[in-house]
Amino acid sequence: MQSRIAKLGRGRWWLVGLVLGLAVVLGPGWAKAGTIYDTGGTFTMGGSATNDYLICGATPAGAGTTFIQNAYTYTLTNYLTLGRDTGSSGIYNLTGTGNLSAATEYIGNSGSGSFTQTGGSHTVSTDLNLGENSGASGIYNLSGGSLAVSISEFVGESGGGAFTQSGGTNTVTNHLILGNYTGASGTYNLSGTGSLAVSYSEYIGNSGSGSFTQSGGANTVGVDLNLGYGTGASGSYSLGAGSLAVIGSEHVGYSGGGAFAQSGGTNTVKINLDLGENSGASGSYSLSGGSLAVIGSKYVDNSGSEYVGNSGSGAFTQSGGTHTVKNDLNLGYASGASGTYNLSGAGSLAVSGSEYVGNSGSGAFTQSGGTNTMGTDLYLGYASGASGAYSLSTGSLTVSGNEFVGSSGSGAFTQSGGTLAVSGNEYVGNSGSGSFTQSGGTNTVGGGLYLSIASGGSATYSLSGGSLKVAGSECAGSYGIGAFTQSGGTNAVGNNLVLGFFTGTSGTYSLGGGSLAVAGSEYVGNAGSGAFTQTGGTHTVGNDLDLGSYYTKLQSIDN
Repeated sequence: MQSRIAKLGRGRWWLVGLVLGLAVVLGPGWAKAGTIYDTGGTFTMGGSATNDYLICGATPAGAGTTFIQNAYTYTLTNYLTLGRDTGSSGIYNLTGTGNLSAATEYIGNSGSGSFTQTGGSHTVSTDLNLGENSGASGIYNLSGGSLAVSISEFVGESGGGAFTQSGGTNTVTNHLILGNYTGASGTYNLSGTGSLAVSYSEYIGNSGSGSFTQSGGANTVGVDLNLGYGTGASGSYSLGAGSLAVIGSEHVGYSGGGAFAQSGGTNTVKINLDLGENSGASGSYSLSGGSLAVIGSKYVDNSGSEYVGNSGSGAFTQSGGTHTVKNDLNLGYASGASGTYNLSGAGSLAVSGSEYVGNSGSGAFTQSGGTNTMGTDLYLGYASGASGAYSLSTGSLTVSGNEFVGSSGSGAFTQSGGTLAVSGNEYVGNSGSGSFTQSGGTNTVGGGLYLSIASGGSATYSLSGGSLKVAGSECAGSYGIGAFTQSGGTNAVGNNLVLGFFTGTSGTYSLGGGSLAVAGSEYVGNAGSGAFTQTGGTHTVGNDLDLGSYYTKLQSIDN
């Protein structure tokens, strides 16, 4: 039961434990510049020292080595390796007031490595690597003290890595990367009072797979947070408590697949939130509790926006919590992109700008509860070739500006319940095609309701139940073709009802049930063609009922 320190040429020092499980206390002056290379046993540091390298666990036979530092200062001018060879294992415990610094660290190089820090300070001047090579595994447990990495931190470089932080501070000057290469996997668990600060970006699944679970503590990202960065990569983030602050943008599915699940805590994004950033990427966000805020930056144009399906596919599901967007919300932003949003329960969505459901791609918004409030306009099928659909069955939708159902593309709004309040005008079919189907709920329009307001546009409104109240006028066929069909419910028009407003347009109204009340006048064929068919229901006009073209009648009088 003995150990020896033998100088083996060119100033390198080899520490060999001859008996597995041997406990050795290394006192002051125990080592000089060189290599500490051990193959088994437990070693406790008993004084300060400086070495070139420390390798714990280098025997293919699997002999394990444990290195304990509870005080003093240990400096490694090159690297620290735990579990260098396949089948080997190495353990390092840093506690108390110990101070460890190394140039580069490999926790699980080709074997398995484990680093546990409950106190002290730990500094890495270049990279920290967990699970360096394929088949290797590296574990880091941080519950107290400080860890500072001057360049990047790799959790699962080519192998498997796991970082668990329940306390202390972890500061990374460059990037934090989970699952760096294809086939690699990395996990990070942040809880308690742990503080993680990354000056640049976090990659949760760079080319491999990555998973980040936060149930407490604080995670601050200096630039971007990326889930599923490379093609074929996958990344997931689970936020149950604590705070996540992203100073740049948050990409859930950058070129690969990404999933974000939030049940509590706070997620603050300074610039933009993207789900499915690039073509072929997919991203999903599930919000059931806590708060998500995309706050924008005064230094970045068009920031504070959210893209659910930017150039790829995105899906947002909200059943609770609060969600605020400083600028615009886009579902299916680019041509070929697709985005969906499902709002239910007690979820609250507030967008200061506009909502684009199908900007240049396809978008679908389904609301069965909660509140959706926007500061300006709602667009369904914004650009030519785009398509957008909104389904409202429960909850409230408030549009502070105008609503466009089929702006230049195609749009469809289906309301079976809930409340819709539009402060401005409601346009169904602009230069595209639009349809509004209402079987329940209330639709209140502060301005006018216009079916087809541009040449070549077409629009339909079908009312079978519920309440439609328009403060201004209703016009079917302003510049295009518009048709209103009512088989039930109530339609109250505060001003005039016009069918076929301009020359070359046509507007029709079919009343088979329910009630239609026009406070002003009714023009069936103003300058275009109009037709009103009543087979049931009640129809009241407060002022004049005018049949035939106004301009045609003037021409007849002049003749």
